[in-house]
Amino acid sequence: MNSKKTNPSLPLKRLEEALVDSILNMSESELDAEMREMNLDPKDVAARTKAAVDRGVISANKASLVHARTQLAGAKSSLSVSAASRDRAGALARFEKMKVGDTELPSSMMMAARKGQGLSEEDIEGVLEDLDDLEKLEKGDDQG
Repeated sequence: MNSKKTNPSLPLKRLEEALVDSILNMSESELDAEMREMNLDPKDVAARTKAAVDRGVISANKASLVHARTQLAGAKSSLSVSAASRDRAGALARFEKMKVGDTELPSSMMMAARKGQGLSEEDIEGVLEDLDDLEKLEKGDDQG
């Protein structure tokens, strides 16, 4: 017995390659004669072959477009998350500056049911949203 394992599809693959090579090496007149011997119209075969290639190109282009759209959606998503975190960081920095610059700010802020404790995360988040809304309004006034 042969100790080497052979690939059973290898002879078929070689035959396929030989057939393709023989077709590619034929002249146009040889191809036309071969098709006529098989009762095929060379112009019809050429048209069907071109249509099959066109369908393949269209299919590949569609797949490429789907891939590009997926990448674009991912990039947009990461950009919006990044922008939102920058906006929050900027608003938080402005809020901290306000607290430092206004010595009466902590006492003048009335947060419901705090019972004398510092600002909660929800309190800070609400103030940041308010600051963001004010900034949008100010930008709207400048542009209008």
